[in-house]
Amino acid sequence: MITLTNTRKQRFVFSLYHEHVCRREGTCSCDTKMVPGADGKLRPRNDPLSLQIDGLSRSAPLPDSVYHVPQVRLACNEGRLVREVIPPAQKVVAPALTKKPKTTTDKE
Repeated sequence: MITLTNTRKQRFVFSLYHEHVCRREGTCSCDTKMVPGADGKLRPRNDPLSLQIDGLSRSAPLPDSVYHVPQVRLACNEGRLVREVIPPAQKVVAPALTKKPKTTTDKE
């Protein structure tokens, strides 16, 4: 996961193209519409979603594949966006109990 920080005062808008994001992620997040094909039958068409990052603000966590969108990569190279990689959460392994806890009883 990554976050993108817009370093400019202007809003940055880009499209999550199917070829760059959905294919890399293995799941499609495009808006699917039914449109008539050449034979007149309705066929699904994947329209990309668009995202915007307001000026001087940070995006919500995004998949790594967003960095492969040409507009995003160009903006990062030009310094208009700053990419921060979010490290994966580390698993916390609970220690196994090897001995039963001692219990005490009060006898008088």
